Amino acid sequence: MRYPAEKRDYSAVRIALVYALVATLWIFLSDLLLSGVTNARLLISLSVVKGLGFVLITAGLLYVLVQRAINRILHTEAQVALIFDSVNDAILLFYLEDGRPGRFIAGNQAAVERLGYTPAQFRRMQPTDLIAPDLQVEARTAIRELWDKGDVVYETCQIAKDGREIPVEISSRTVKVGDKVMGVAIARDIAERKRAETERREQAVEAERDKRRFYRETILAVTEGKFEIADPADVRDWIRDPEISIDVSASYDMAEARHAVTTYCREAGMDENSIREFELALGEALGNAVKHAGEGRLHVGKSDDSVWVAVVDHGKGIDTFILPKVALLAGFTTKASLGLGYTLILRVCDHVKLATGPEGTTVVIEKLVKPESEFDRRLSSFTGVE
Repeated sequence: MRYPAEKRDYSAVRIALVYALVATLWIFLSDLLLSGVTNARLLISLSVVKGLGFVLITAGLLYVLVQRAINRILHTEAQVALIFDSVNDAILLFYLEDGRPGRFIAGNQAAVERLGYTPAQFRRMQPTDLIAPDLQVEARTAIRELWDKGDVVYETCQIAKDGREIPVEISSRTVKVGDKVMGVAIARDIAERKRAETERREQAVEAERDKRRFYRETILAVTEGKFEIADPADVRDWIRDPEISIDVSASYDMAEARHAVTTYCREAGMDENSIREFELALGEALGNAVKHAGEGRLHVGKSDDSVWVAVVDHGKGIDTFILPKVALLAGFTTKASLGLGYTLILRVCDHVKLATGPEGTTVVIEKLVKPESEFDRRLSSFTGVE
């Protein structure tokens, strides 16, 4: 454990030395003066006067020396108190013993005003009495580190007398006073900083949401409504009552999944050409999940006149900035984006849905059981009515 170098106070030593010097000189000089007196009665009287003079002079000297020392101490205490109570951060002093905190010795005005306890109440409390219950373990660990290393900085939450929770950053160090170890804790209120950090995070999330909204609307328009990008929270509405669910993590699993989907499509009445196209899109979606996330899960179902397949993985997701390239740039691929083959998927499927985020990616591909005729496709594109 490290401590700052102690500054020794030599006031008592100085007082003792001055007293000894003056007393020695008084005794020597007074005895020298009385050595020439031969009258016994006069010698006795002068000796009494000498003794009284010694008492009075040394008492006066001690008074002056001690008063000067006391004045210096009071002046220093006044300066320390002024600094102590002028600081906006809460300062609390407490003793430490074998890594365990003792009761508070003192607290400054900021601590009294912020936490609502009187100085007398503080002196009946320990540092951990101010910490929120769910942060007690971290607080005790920090105090142990303070004992071992001599200083520590950590964030926690203090509880005021009225129950308010105050997020603080505590900077502590130890000081050795005589044979005792004292801890000095400076607690800075970081509520405003926390609020600012929360606002910045919320603004970043909102900006990300705005970018996604812009890209979603742009891509939806460019693809004539075929490619829909949504938030991860929308996924649960896409996958309802699947008739087939398969975990996919290797090439054998992919082959099994493709066979299950093509069989399902035939049973639904889809023609072979459409099945081949759908199988090609399915292979791209499964390949993305296995290659970039290591594994995925396949869900298959039917909705109205379409067969849908959802491929869910738990990879890193696709960066918002490259979503337009993923959707619109033929052959675009990046390991981070999982974007291989989306233009091909769009070409052979009737509708594609994509939800991506830090927790993974879900792609849903849909294929009409009965292909839409070119006339119907152009008519719906022109009228906006399917």
